[in-house]
Amino acid sequence: MKELLDAYERELETLRRMVFHRQWADLEVQVSALEKVKGQLQEALQAQGMDDETRLGLEQLSIKHRRIMRQLSEHMRQTQEDLEQVDAGLRHIHQVQSLPMLLAS
Repeated sequence: MKELLDAYERELETLRRMVFHRQWADLEVQVSALEKVKGQLQEALQAQGMDDETRLGLEQLSIKHRRIMRQLSEHMRQTQEDLEQVDAGLRHIHQVQSLPMLLAS
């Protein structure tokens, strides 16, 4: 069980680094790897049960997981805002470029 908890923690840490460094290209692969280890951990818990040490480890991993998901959500929100600003800037540029054509008509 300890090995699976350690593996899950390693995968979470890898995901955290990817989010922190905004390495979006490999994010889907990392999430899949994390889900795989999570599934193995769930199967082991169903088969073996849970002692206090395992429960504490899972609580800590759950806290880390939520923190990483909040960071990812914040990055996604910031990216959406950036895209909206770029879109507004492009619309403004298009309006400015079409202004001489409107004045010439």
